[in-house]
Amino acid sequence: MFKIIFMLKVGVLGAGHLGKIHLRLLQQSEKYELVGFYDENQENGAKIAAEFGYKQFDTIAKLIHAVDVIDIVTPTLSHYKCAKVAIKSGKHVFIEKPISNTVEEAEQIIALAKEYKVKGQVGHVERFNPAFIAVKDQIENPMFIETHRLAEFNPRGTDVPVVLDLMIHDIDAILSVVKSKVKAVHASGVSVLSQSPDIANARIEFENGCVANVTSSRISMKNMRKSRFFQKDAYISVDYLDKVCEVVKMKDAPENPGDFDIILQNAEGERKQIYFNNPDVAPNNAILDELETFANAIVNNTTPVVTLEDGTEALRVAYMIIDSMNKKITKHTMKTIAVIGAGTMGKGIAHTFAQSGFVVKLIDVSEKALDKGMATIASNLDRMIAKGTITEADKIQTISNIIAYTDIKDGVVGVDLVVEAVPRMLI
Repeated sequence: MFKIIFMLKVGVLGAGHLGKIHLRLLQQSEKYELVGFYDENQENGAKIAAEFGYKQFDTIAKLIHAVDVIDIVTPTLSHYKCAKVAIKSGKHVFIEKPISNTVEEAEQIIALAKEYKVKGQVGHVERFNPAFIAVKDQIENPMFIETHRLAEFNPRGTDVPVVLDLMIHDIDAILSVVKSKVKAVHASGVSVLSQSPDIANARIEFENGCVANVTSSRISMKNMRKSRFFQKDAYISVDYLDKVCEVVKMKDAPENPGDFDIILQNAEGERKQIYFNNPDVAPNNAILDELETFANAIVNNTTPVVTLEDGTEALRVAYMIIDSMNKKITKHTMKTIAVIGAGTMGKGIAHTFAQSGFVVKLIDVSEKALDKGMATIASNLDRMIAKGTITEADKIQTISNIIAYTDIKDGVVGVDLVVEAVPRMLI
């Protein structure tokens, strides 16, 4: 294996939350020499330089001149401008996701990189998640994919729709395993706490017949990042948050199965054996890995793991989803939400919407699950009352905004948005 015999000089543009993480990891890396950073907020930059000892540059031009690689961790709106200046100076660029604010800008970045013969990589970090890495080679021609990426509300990132903030991670991961063009997109979304959509659901249809159902929310009560891939004779689950995975496969059942073998028989009489083939998940630092694999690509003149083209396609599909959402629902017309599933995710989504003033139809085939979900919501509201963040009247109004249904057909009548919060449809 080729061994890097020198360290690439790297500079970081942007010293916000993620920029500080990049600075720390690049300082530790054996493949980079961290030269310094530039932050538009010079006062913030001075504090970081004083605290951690990184060299602060007072202009972008001076930093670019001093390095081989520019790591762009600035707000999305400035990605194109920063990348353009760096590439025209002959520097390789690592660009945090999304690659840019528009597809047109992303395409120009690609053209510039080719013209100036430099390499670029986009920071779609879930490609380096150890759970995804462990199963990626086993994902072969998936025909149905389901993802849920839910996060608690954080003002950071709300300047862009949840599709560009969170969902784009899953869009990129899906595009990396589905080797087919996108045929159609159908999506719904709603703004609850910010000016751009906070929750979105999209159905992505591919030319080869694969369908991906993708849900993202940044107003959930609990964090979740899970994907499920269904393919012939296999089910693969990836938990990006807990970094665990599960692979369930089927094969022809033996004539004489063992006492503990799991055997299924279909309507045609075919018998299949269910077995588990869970790979080991090797712990890693995904951000450090994505940065260091980019160094490998530069030194060895190979293709980066997440190319500029990959980042552009993820952005293109993201905007297809946003366009589909914009044609349907706005914050001012949204009144009634159906949430299918009263489990951990469903009751959290129902709580958030109901507390924000929406009428919520909480649907689950299990009355027990509905009762448990409503009890949890009431308990959470009681805790909020105890903390002084809401009043008893707020609790009563929130509870009254939620209507429970056990019949999905009745529950979805007259709603503006349907949020699926279960592993599979209940119909």
